Order: sequence, then C-alpha cells, then structure tokens
Amino acid sequence: GRGKAVCTEARVTMLQGWIFRRLLHRQKHEDSDMGLTSPPILSRLYQVISDGTLGFHQAAKVMDTPFPFPYHNLIQVFLVLYVVTV
Repeated sequence: GRGKAVCTEARVTMLQGWIFRRLLHRQKHEDSDMGLTSPPILSRLYQVISDGTLGFHQAAKVMDTPFPFPYHNLIQVFLVLYVVTV
C-alpha cells in the first residue's frame, strides 16, 4: 500500500524542512554558487519561505474555523429581504 495519509499542514511543514535542509547542505558541503551568495540574500530566501508557510497556516486557520450557524441564517434572511425590496 501507499501508507497512511498525512494531513496537509504536516506536508507543508515537512516540505519546508526539506527545503531548509537542502539549502543548508548546499551552503556548507557543496562547492557551488551558493557559497558565493551573500548572507543578506540567503537570509531573504529563508524569510520568503517562512512567509509562505505562515500564509499557508493563516489560510488553514480560516478554513478550519467554523462559521457560526446563526450568522449564516441571518445573512440568508437579509439577502432574501434585499432581493425582495430591490
């Protein structure tokens, strides 16, 4: 089989960890252009990846928070009143 399903938030966090580990490995152990990259640029790269992950978690929080049922009903009533009057 394919194993157990992993939740989406865990996948995003795992992928971020893979990217960070790969960047660190390239900086320290490989002779590449990454060693010539200045620290402010690398810092900005890490910041952009972190900002993307933060945005994902904020969107997941909005998705997971249930919308109150009374508000839903009230909006429906106001929408019907609006359609009838206008």
